[in-house]
Amino acid sequence: MAKAKMNLRGSRQRISMLSRHYIKNQIYFSENIDASLMRKTRLHLPNLTDFELLDDSAVFITPVLIGQPMLEKEDLSPAEKVEVISSYLKIIKDFQALPLNFQVNLIRPENFYIVSGELKHRGVLIVEDIVFERPLKFHHLRQGISNVMLDFIGQDISLYNFKTYFRELPNNNEVESYADIEEGIKKIYIKDLFVEETIYTEKVDLMQKALFQRLKQVNYKFFLIVSLLLVLLVTGATSLMGGINIGKSSNIIPLFTIIDRNENILIVDQSYIPPGLHVSEKKWSIFKDNKLIKEQKTDLVNLLLPEEGSYLISLQLKDSKGNWSSVYEESYTKKYEYKSEDELNNFSFLGEKFSEEDFYSGYKSLIFTKNTKVKLNDIYLNGSILLEFLVKGSDTSDLSFSLEGYSKGVKVLDKTCKLDLIKDTWTEFIMEVNSQELDGLSLSFPDLEGELLLDELKLSSCITPGFEF
Repeated sequence: MAKAKMNLRGSRQRISMLSRHYIKNQIYFSENIDASLMRKTRLHLPNLTDFELLDDSAVFITPVLIGQPMLEKEDLSPAEKVEVISSYLKIIKDFQALPLNFQVNLIRPENFYIVSGELKHRGVLIVEDIVFERPLKFHHLRQGISNVMLDFIGQDISLYNFKTYFRELPNNNEVESYADIEEGIKKIYIKDLFVEETIYTEKVDLMQKALFQRLKQVNYKFFLIVSLLLVLLVTGATSLMGGINIGKSSNIIPLFTIIDRNENILIVDQSYIPPGLHVSEKKWSIFKDNKLIKEQKTDLVNLLLPEEGSYLISLQLKDSKGNWSSVYEESYTKKYEYKSEDELNNFSFLGEKFSEEDFYSGYKSLIFTKNTKVKLNDIYLNGSILLEFLVKGSDTSDLSFSLEGYSKGVKVLDKTCKLDLIKDTWTEFIMEVNSQELDGLSLSFPDLEGELLLDELKLSSCITPGFEF
């Protein structure tokens, strides 16, 4: 079954199967879909059969492509691979009118399938309900195309020149458009496209014989002296490189989205990770007025911004080979909207048995101490799990929150993150994690010193991008 991956800008999405051949997708927005929102909405719908806009959601139907993912098709000849490369470049050329951050998502290999020998784009809906800018450059696009093509070509010696071109593409600053890439492909010497391995071996043998014939004519003493100097030079260069610790740059492309939640912001990692690699370490850095105010190494950043101003947020990733990626940075300006006070704010309770606290949350608030662990049983969650609640306590920032998930009594989920709180003030917290099927949850605050109230707990889940049906 094909994987359904969507890159969306809705507050929540739900993906379900209508039949063996069709997928239903519904995205819920944080505001009603009106003419103003549509002017800020960008759509890319190449393979959709139905699409409908409701008051607060978008519903669309997309077919399941009956074929093989591009990178899993292993029985292609060199000539067929060249045709796929050409088709890939023609398809992604249609995306050049979209913003770069959309293009980076659209060119990913999981969006391409080979159906009856023809390369097709799976069809992605991109909807954005807010206006934002990303400081991406065409370099990120070159890097993404290079990663896809190198993974597709693999170890095929017949496409050596293609592989060389795409390996050098990320650092080729002369390439600033899709047309430049197409032109570069045309310049590849055609007779080298299909070099048989036997011919390649014969050429190597001939070159080796010619080299040894030349060496016989060289004075042996002179040759020994030159060889010794070369060994010393290589040894010194190797020591110098090791001493200054020059590392290889990772192929991972860091990327994230900032979601404004009024009193806090949610920063969601959307980085591109090539096949065969995984992230071993994340480094989030938050600056205000050029001063570092926070560092974090979690999957999700839930950041409380008590002060207005300009912030700079950066992300750097370390891959499974120990290489660090380039640093991705995004600026963010926080400005609160102040509303006039309502007369109800001046209302006070006179009875001793009632308080504003009881009026706001009733008696349903959960009370946590350091050793409190709340367990939720007989539930069903699967895929993308969204956890929302309000917290209030005497502790302030950097309070640890622990979430454990269980399936048939076995712990399959263990997530810990930091909460930024304002003392004695209700603060909204939102956490989104991916997991297999769960029938139980456990919530706790392991480093809590005082007492904490938790209220309005909401749980929801849906099948998310990256999960197979």
